[in-house]
Amino acid sequence: MNKDEIDAAALVSEMHRQNLTCKEALKAMQMYANDKMFQDELDKVYGNDLLIEDEWDNWHPNDSL
Repeated sequence: MNKDEIDAAALVSEMHRQNLTCKEALKAMQMYANDKMFQDELDKVYGNDLLIEDEWDNWHPNDSL
């Protein structure tokens, strides 16, 4: 077996373990890919340890102490 065949067998095995149809597994992979892309975009914007603080962040007068 080559790597692609091993990967395909692993995917089918996990589909059966999770009780998913092929259509459900494909949808789940699409959702995961979209979420991963979204998280990467967020990391580009907020991943630089930038802290954005607005007035609404102060819930109590003593919070900043």
